[in-house]
Amino acid sequence: MQISSLSLYNPNSLTEQELVERFVIRKKEFKKIYKDIKNSDMKYPEQHYIIEAQRGYGKTTLLKRLYIEIKRDKELKARIKEHKAGRVNSTKNRLPIELVYYEACLNSKDTTKREKYLKTSWGKRYIKNRLGNYLTG
Repeated sequence: MQISSLSLYNPNSLTEQELVERFVIRKKEFKKIYKDIKNSDMKYPEQHYIIEAQRGYGKTTLLKRLYIEIKRDKELKARIKEHKAGRVNSTKNRLPIELVYYEACLNSKDTTKREKYLKTSWGKRYIKNRLGNYLTG
């Protein structure tokens, strides 16, 4: 009896090119989030996105696809470089900048509501609990 190996989809095992070529399911969400990022003046955090879904929805693949597109976009790359260099007033006093948590919503009203919540003491407590292992090392 021959045993065949089980092949599970894992976006972390794909090259950037493979991920881009195989990205076919969450295109609507990708285009919306990427357009919002691209059109933002990045003077202050305008938008939060919360991507909530069941296991297997493609959240990791969507985020990796956004990362690849942002990395490839020369204009966005330059804007992020400005932030990291401390030439943007809203972030220059909080350097170095590191993305440690990300949420996305598909509706701007939901986003605004979530952002306001995260700035409350309950929201800050939520983030602290959510990132407990990261914050404590």
